[in-house]
Amino acid sequence: MTALNYYLENFYVGSFLNSPTSGGPIGDVSCLSVEQWQTLINTIINASLNLGSKIPIIYGLDSVHGANYVYNSTLFPQEINAAASFNRDLVRQMGEITALETRVTGIPWVFSPIQCLTFTPIWPRVYETWGEDPFLAHEMGYEIISGLQSQPANLSSPDHLAACMKHFIGYSFPKIGEDQMPNWMHDRLIYQYFVPSFQGAVDAGVATAMEAYNEIAGVPLGASHQYLTTLLRERMNFTGMLVTDYAVIEMLNYFHHVAADYKDATYVSMNQTTIDMSMVPLDTSFPTDLIALVQEGRIPESRVDESCERILQLKKDLGILDNPYLRPEGVQVGNSEHLAVALNMSRESLVLLQNNDNTLPFDASNLGTLLVTGPSADSLRYLAGGWTIHWQGAVSDDEFGYGTTILQGIQEIAGDQVKVIYEEGVDIAGYSTDEQFAAAIDAAKSSDAVVVAIGEHNYAERIGDINDLTLPIGQINFVEALVATGTPVVVILVEGRPRVLNNATNFTAALIHAMLPGPLGGQAIAEVLFGHVNPSGRLPYTYPASTGDFPLQYYHKYSEEVNYTPLYPFGYGLSYTEFVYSNLQIANLTGYGNFQISVDVLNNGKRNGKETVMLFVSDIYRSVTPEIRMLKGFHKIEISAGESTTVVFNVTKSVFEFIGIDLKPTIEAGVFNITVGPLFGYLNLENPEQLLKNHPPPPVKKQNVEMKLNVETLKAYTATPSIRTHTSVS
Repeated sequence: MTALNYYLENFYVGSFLNSPTSGGPIGDVSCLSVEQWQTLINTIINASLNLGSKIPIIYGLDSVHGANYVYNSTLFPQEINAAASFNRDLVRQMGEITALETRVTGIPWVFSPIQCLTFTPIWPRVYETWGEDPFLAHEMGYEIISGLQSQPANLSSPDHLAACMKHFIGYSFPKIGEDQMPNWMHDRLIYQYFVPSFQGAVDAGVATAMEAYNEIAGVPLGASHQYLTTLLRERMNFTGMLVTDYAVIEMLNYFHHVAADYKDATYVSMNQTTIDMSMVPLDTSFPTDLIALVQEGRIPESRVDESCERILQLKKDLGILDNPYLRPEGVQVGNSEHLAVALNMSRESLVLLQNNDNTLPFDASNLGTLLVTGPSADSLRYLAGGWTIHWQGAVSDDEFGYGTTILQGIQEIAGDQVKVIYEEGVDIAGYSTDEQFAAAIDAAKSSDAVVVAIGEHNYAERIGDINDLTLPIGQINFVEALVATGTPVVVILVEGRPRVLNNATNFTAALIHAMLPGPLGGQAIAEVLFGHVNPSGRLPYTYPASTGDFPLQYYHKYSEEVNYTPLYPFGYGLSYTEFVYSNLQIANLTGYGNFQISVDVLNNGKRNGKETVMLFVSDIYRSVTPEIRMLKGFHKIEISAGESTTVVFNVTKSVFEFIGIDLKPTIEAGVFNITVGPLFGYLNLENPEQLLKNHPPPPVKKQNVEMKLNVETLKAYTATPSIRTHTSVS
């Protein structure tokens, strides 16, 4: 009897996960092809139909930036790059392509997307998130899930599959910054900032959810009735299937020490939460202990029925009860059309942070000699990051079926016009021999410009824990030595989290934050360097100036403003053209308390460009300390040189809501700051109850908005506390 048959027959196993090569190559196989996956999945399905429960199994896979465990599939930039693009359409297409190229293998379920927020930049899973902003994460989560599942969800379509929002909840704010570590958070922090991103996934109809490793205020998520039942099921109305993360129930025993043994852990989890499926990687304790607990009367059979119902409903919705072998036909993974979408996302995710004296874009006809150097300059695997081919990322560039390094991209675009020299200089740890270091510096002295690509090695989860956010000192010293030559230096940051640069970029000519743009990133970076693409990415998180700058998000409190001194703020990013904002207006839908906010945007430069227009709103005074500002809307638009357009934001009640003293969504009357680009004005919300009415809006009446706060109005406002009325929103 094979191991597969043994577990199906004796333990009625109904789900499988992971890639056989997630830990590394097996012989000469680095990653399973579509055909190899189909053979594997069919083998498991055939066995499941004849053994145990005889119910078709469900298989889940970490397809987190494309079908990253399928050979030659379309590898997208990491999720953090997708956020930096601020392009909803591209994110939805990313979901559609990921679904198609995963389901063609016969796998109908992916463990994606991550809806955690970047709260602590030293955390090793930053690159898997949508960044630090709740609204951005809400919007991007909605889009990628709509792509993965369709909108509304159509899971039985062979072109789509079940998504899984993870990791619920508070996982990304460990108090010491290391993965899976405890955190201490008040419920207001969770409801105000962490819930909205997951609510976006629920609103999109996400089919499944994965709870998290962490504990909150002493209670592990795997044992939390408050978060996995009261919050997730009752408050957020999630009705789908809930799976644990890797061995979470067992961790209640050996990691968290809230259960005396594995059986006690199973009892605690099943008795106190609504977990439906245990992701047990290495043992059969869960089915064995659960059966014993039911037989002993400690866990009612109805509790097991409840979870079985949700699991079977998922299988039914996926169509695998009727056709276990359901998958699309004639799909070629990594085809040119799909790769074009990935390349566009890479292009739109690159953030130009610095461009002194218009160093960029390069003019190939006048450049002469260009030195390309640094540990990330000629590497596909560093561009792709973790969760690529293997859990910890590719072990060699030879494992990729396609791709362009930064060096190769520059060589292809520069052609014969520019003499391109390559010297590695230092390795990814910052080490080099005296000869290697000297060769790069000498080459810099004789070049007209230098492109140096620095950053991080590949990592995933706890393997990526670090104690210092500063880049390896050898890399920093290398950049400083290049700058000291007097040759203009352009720095490319290839990293999964915002590493501290010390003073390395103080005197560099230009700085591009590439994050992890995928194996097509080298082409995208080269296109930006030479002006074939106008950069349009914006920072999806605050970029710290020093290790001590965190945790501090852009939406900090007024009392923290003096301490908010980042290297670059959230939403920052330069272009090769100039966008001018004017004519900020509010359209008051009279009598109903609803508004439209509009602004005119002019491309005042000589290049076509894309601009992300962001709406920030902040309550100046309220019963719970307000944030300086919060993102409440964004539109990414393309404007031709010399052209202008009007951007309109429809303002709903959620723009004014916050979590009140009673931990319920609340709206209070008062004055709000409205900021769009460099323009700001104020909005006086007098009757918040009107926001709750659901009537057809009357004709729009536009009013010009003052470009600065009226001081006398604010003085009168603060002197009249009686107008601080509030309304709880159910």
